[in-house]
Amino acid sequence: MTRTPLVSVIMNCLNCERYLKEAIDSVYDQSYNNWEIIFWDNGSDDKSEEIAKLYDSRLKYFRSDKTTILGTARALAVEQAEGEYLAFLDCDDIWFKDKLQDQMQIFLEDGEDLGLVYGKCEVLYENSKKRVSKRGSLPEGMIFANLAKENFISFVSAVVKKDVFYSCGGFPRNIKHSTDYWLFLHITISYRVRALQDPCCIYRFHLDNLSSKNPVLAAKESIQIVSLFLPNKAAEDGLKNQYVNLAIAYFRERSILKSLKTLFINGVVFRMLFRAISKIARLLKVK
Repeated sequence: MTRTPLVSVIMNCLNCERYLKEAIDSVYDQSYNNWEIIFWDNGSDDKSEEIAKLYDSRLKYFRSDKTTILGTARALAVEQAEGEYLAFLDCDDIWFKDKLQDQMQIFLEDGEDLGLVYGKCEVLYENSKKRVSKRGSLPEGMIFANLAKENFISFVSAVVKKDVFYSCGGFPRNIKHSTDYWLFLHITISYRVRALQDPCCIYRFHLDNLSSKNPVLAAKESIQIVSLFLPNKAAEDGLKNQYVNLAIAYFRERSILKSLKTLFINGVVFRMLFRAISKIARLLKVK
């Protein structure tokens, strides 16, 4: 690697003391050394500030005057970034040592139309030492059609060019949950994507994750975001998948009537059945 551009690592925090040190340490342990942490404290009242201020000047601490929704907090954090590239790390997740090194090498060796590099992510379940990684290869190239069906890009794994970030609109300040999905769709509609096919990070799954707390909100925001790209044919097809996701979210919350209404009103009953059959087939194959 002939050049080592500055990477701004965006960390948004709201009462994250439990896993915070492990997350920050995983940045300090990176084999790629030219980075800064933009630590945006969204009004924590636990020991998050105390922990963050234990580190040196490479961690730049900012505190919001008031707690805001996620979209606003992430947008404000990026405004402080001085790097040419942006990476994202939630305060309960972990990077592997060579994550940035491998991603920056791809950026510097690939073409100018490359907007995003992401990678496989292991999932660590709460109260368990078991880490699970999805099988199969991650999509690369012009992946908008794939992504419109499902957000398979782990936020913790992504690195983007900052000029691409702003040219695509940055983080929407009015989104409470799916800010990453909004950004990734707006990037992939115009730019190529590359992927690390080996795990580069750990996503910690627990009951305090936003997606765990309110899956219906997450599904509704995804529908709202994909709808922005209509009448794009890939968006139309992706939207059908998103309505299936909403029906499943309602079902998990035991809102059976809302789940059935979502399936029938949006004409996605057969798509739901196909997904269920495919999942059963995969489970039987594993056994």
